[in-house]
Amino acid sequence: QPIHRGVAEWHERTFGTDLTPYFGLLAFHWARGSDHAKTLEYTEKAGQQALRRGAFLEALRFFTEAMELEDAEQRSPARRARWEKAIGTAHYFLGNFQKSRDHLERAVAVLDRSVPRSSLAVQRALLWETAVQAAHRLFRLRLRRDPLAAGEALADAIDSYKILGQIYYLDGDPAPQLVYLTLRGLNVAERAGPSPDLARLLTSTGTLMGLLGRHQWADWYTARAIEMA
Repeated sequence: QPIHRGVAEWHERTFGTDLTPYFGLLAFHWARGSDHAKTLEYTEKAGQQALRRGAFLEALRFFTEAMELEDAEQRSPARRARWEKAIGTAHYFLGNFQKSRDHLERAVAVLDRSVPRSSLAVQRALLWETAVQAAHRLFRLRLRRDPLAAGEALADAIDSYKILGQIYYLDGDPAPQLVYLTLRGLNVAERAGPSPDLARLLTSTGTLMGLLGRHQWADWYTARAIEMA
């Protein structure tokens, strides 16, 4: 334990200005140095780094370890939801759609709201999201960043909705569920203001409108997406 702690401390002292290349190594040494908090910190950072560079199997390993390491007494639902989202994203790019779907739905249940299950619940939720989107279009609300809506949790929720919409489409789920996920993601993204994720969701909405035969709406959403990008 002292040797591993010494190695970890040496790396932190020597490369303190940029520890990015050493997140995985530091997680390894702090784990064997029995520092739970530092192990969790670097395991999460290593997982995020792996996800960004497309090392999805590695990202899965790190975030799964983080879930196992998390202290039940200090458990943060929002932090765990971010890990669920990260695991779901990794599974998506590895082609494991069902696992991705399970993790992403657990993430949005904490980050935003639960995905409706029953046909009646889907219809009700869809009507509401359609009304919200119609109000945005009818009153031509200017997109302004809502300080209360900004933050990492909201960004993770928006990205989760985007990926879930793609999975539901590829899995051939019923149209109401697909439309609900797309519109909910779009409505949430508009709360946060202009962003690349909002541009992508506008693209998804345009594609969906085209599939539903609403070509004028499809053109409008696609033009908005291009302008946003």
